[in-house]
Amino acid sequence: MSWTEGWAKQRIITVFSDITNDCARDTISQMWGLAALSDNPITLLLNTPGGEVPHAMAIVQAMKACPAQVKMIAIGRVYSAGVIILVAGATRQAFPNTLFMTHEFHNMRQASTGYKNLKSIRKSDDWTYQHLVKHFERHTQVPILEIKKKLLSTEYYFDENEALEMGIVDSIITEKMFIQRG
Repeated sequence: MSWTEGWAKQRIITVFSDITNDCARDTISQMWGLAALSDNPITLLLNTPGGEVPHAMAIVQAMKACPAQVKMIAIGRVYSAGVIILVAGATRQAFPNTLFMTHEFHNMRQASTGYKNLKSIRKSDDWTYQHLVKHFERHTQVPILEIKKKLLSTEYYFDENEALEMGIVDSIITEKMFIQRG
């Protein structure tokens, strides 16, 4: 068995990059490719500095529609858009010493954007913010006021223990993981 075949047999997808359009495309392709082989659970191993909300939400939407259950494992760091993906997993685990970060949602804009476009962008930002609040409310144990004050305001860093308390992860990995051989 080749290394690639062994990796596919484990049904593990890794995201160790910014959450970009290319990352979302590759992640969704691998997820649905594995789901086409069997309905057995898929594990997404996540270590990311974050990225763009629309690409994170594309991964989330694909996870929810995927016929195979998608389990999440946080390792290293899971920042910003990575937390959006993480909380939507069927199960959510973190390795010890994983660092998490959430922050105020912001949209990238050109300095030369005109007033009419700014109004439209603001409407889009408000819509996105409300959907992020609902997303965190649905997938965590964090009260809505705390979501707004803590998770979606300033940069907020926390470890795996606080992530567990907030319901961002379900458990912390303390034992060796099972690897299927041969």
